[in-house]
Amino acid sequence: MDQETLINKLTQDNLNLQSFAAGLHNLPSNELEAKSSGGWSVLDCLHHMNISMEVYLDQIEPKLISPLDKKKSNFKTSWIAAYFAKGMEPTSDGQLKNKMKTFKKLDPILNEVKSDVLKQFEQNIKRTLQIIKQIEQKNLRAFKVKTALGPILKFYLGDSIWFYTAHNLRHMHQIQNIIQEHRQ
Repeated sequence: MDQETLINKLTQDNLNLQSFAAGLHNLPSNELEAKSSGGWSVLDCLHHMNISMEVYLDQIEPKLISPLDKKKSNFKTSWIAAYFAKGMEPTSDGQLKNKMKTFKKLDPILNEVKSDVLKQFEQNIKRTLQIIKQIEQKNLRAFKVKTALGPILKFYLGDSIWFYTAHNLRHMHQIQNIIQEHRQ
């Protein structure tokens, strides 16, 4: 994927996540807190997404203080990041390609869910959109970011945002299923 396509995709996906989160404010607290048959509630999913996003945001934002090189005309995502991001995203018909187990450090059940988790999620999406705007004309390979999968696997700047955005889309789909499950 070239840089312009990736930036457009990241912007649109995060605007969709922002809009989705805004709609969650209309849900009563009992629907937000109700556990699904899979064991997670809407708030648990949001908390998990916050924990995961902050792994990336907390590494990226400090590095953006220093100027980055201008974008390179031949940017392409790395094959490994594309593999992981595409495997994470739901398909166009809403199916999840790969089942994935949650790491303990990212498990919301093992971490206390904060009451302002939805507001925090919205702030993290806002931070992401600000970063995307800031880097759209910059070199998306300016530095690498450790993934939430472990310190051995690192993605370039642009790829890391794609990966955690794909992760958020996956859990947005999960939240939709949880809401639907409780309304039946």
